[in-house]
Amino acid sequence: IIVRQPCYRETISSIQEDSTAKDRLQGDTPTLVLAYDQTGDIVEQYDLASQNYTGTFDLQRFKRVAITSIFENRQGLINSTNLYHFRNPSQRHSTKFIRLANILSEPTEISFLAFCCLPFLPVDCKIAYVDTPALLPLIFSIKEQLKEFDKTRSIIPINFESYFRLPDYDFKYRNEAVVIISASTSGGLARTLLSKF
Repeated sequence: IIVRQPCYRETISSIQEDSTAKDRLQGDTPTLVLAYDQTGDIVEQYDLASQNYTGTFDLQRFKRVAITSIFENRQGLINSTNLYHFRNPSQRHSTKFIRLANILSEPTEISFLAFCCLPFLPVDCKIAYVDTPALLPLIFSIKEQLKEFDKTRSIIPINFESYFRLPDYDFKYRNEAVVIISASTSGGLARTLLSKF
């Protein structure tokens, strides 16, 4: 069970006081409550069942498996048929298309994806440049999580509209910003951003 650090102790207490949970947490099978901080690092761990678990939890592997599962279950990759194909924002044609709206449809999954983004945010980050409004639910979930740790911390999304405005776009808040872009099958937008800025 992965929770934000401010609700870590309350989560443990709630589970320990629940009679159904007590019955299910018998034996030696580790049942971990992990607390993460505003950088997405695990900072506390408690074993509800045996209280003597000394192993380490492979958080990176867990994230990868969970994100892949969300992507596949929500049908993030759309394949063309013989009748049609796709034209990407880069104007290139493709037989595959990643549909972000499919992936960002369930609030708990969006919250998990926001948790996965936390390690990539600079501590002084106040702006999140995005390439599509479809990313706004993710940014608002990141913002909501950051507020749990620091009531004064916020992050504001700004849409730079992908390839359409990129040639003349001025990222004027660069020193306090991060760029979060939607996934692509080619990776072209990321390469363009890195080479230009």
